[in-house]
Amino acid sequence: MLIASSTGGHFTQVNKIAAVLDDKDIIYLVEKHPSVLQRDNMYFLKMFNRKENIIKTMIINTKISFRVLRKTKPEYIISTGAGAVIPCMILGKLMGSKIIFIESFAKVKSPTLTGRIMYLIADRFYVQWPDMQKVYKKAIYRGGLY
Repeated sequence: MLIASSTGGHFTQVNKIAAVLDDKDIIYLVEKHPSVLQRDNMYFLKMFNRKENIIKTMIINTKISFRVLRKTKPEYIISTGAGAVIPCMILGKLMGSKIIFIESFAKVKSPTLTGRIMYLIADRFYVQWPDMQKVYKKAIYRGGLY
């Protein structure tokens, strides 16, 4: 199983998921940031910064994601976003992984850009607020991660 995430709240949320999973073989693909402590089972994406060249960052993250996915061959990829993980999720889907996406806890009434993209490809799509089922008609609501 691969857990893909940006830093900050996205990473906090996926760590809550990882803590309850009984999977000893969890692999992480996260943005490189000083707040994320290096682990043996962790790979790093280039930090997604809207002030930089987004296309260049997406190309770099696509290459990193491809190498990690080819090496690890995860059955499932779980993510709460954000933009840095889009290449990983799309490539993972194309390579046969099941995609599980959880829309951000911060989004109470409107979708994220990453959520709108992932809604199209996710095998399971979760929201953390009941009102978000109006935005994503096929979403699953099971409560929030916090």
